[in-house]
Amino acid sequence: MVKKVIGIDFGEARIGIAIGDEELKVAVPLTTIDAKKNEPIEALRKIIEEHDVNKAVVGLPLGLSGKEGRLAVLARNFAKRIREEIGIEVEMVDERFTSVMAERSVRSLGMKPSRQKKKVDMIAATLILQSYFDARR
Repeated sequence: MVKKVIGIDFGEARIGIAIGDEELKVAVPLTTIDAKKNEPIEALRKIIEEHDVNKAVVGLPLGLSGKEGRLAVLARNFAKRIREEIGIEVEMVDERFTSVMAERSVRSLGMKPSRQKKKVDMIAATLILQSYFDARR
């Protein structure tokens, strides 16, 4: 059985989601959860059930020095909720620079990142998940 994995770029306003599988080790953008309009865990539960996901990889937003700030604590708490409330395996990966790289990707397509926040979040989630896969090759 192929293990499906989702990548999560946690944010207070939006949560970017990517998907891939352990066999192919390729991440692709999936969707964005509007965390202000939806209960994020319930929206995530629906995605996990719909796509038969076995594991989540949550980005850990560390500072340049490697220290954890307020958003890192929130991301850890979100990962804990996924484990406890949804019941799947969760790993955390350093996500430093993924948002910057995602914004560059959107700019390279001729779009303004400030107007494409959902795309930026999905791309960041894709980069998080791809880095997880690449570390396991």
